[in-house]
Amino acid sequence: FQQQQHHRLPMLPRGLQAAQLQNASQQRMLQQLQLQQQQIEQHKLDQANLQAQ
Repeated sequence: FQQQQHHRLPMLPRGLQAAQLQNASQQRMLQQLQLQQQQIEQHKLDQANLQAQ
């Protein structure tokens, strides 16, 4: 019984860790997407400014 419990305990934190890691990677992906969008918008603005001159 003692051994079983000892084996079972580490499972919970590992699951939480995995969830947190997944969360972090999703946030990083979102940030990268937002950065890409900003770069695209900036590029459009630059192109427009070049054409305006």
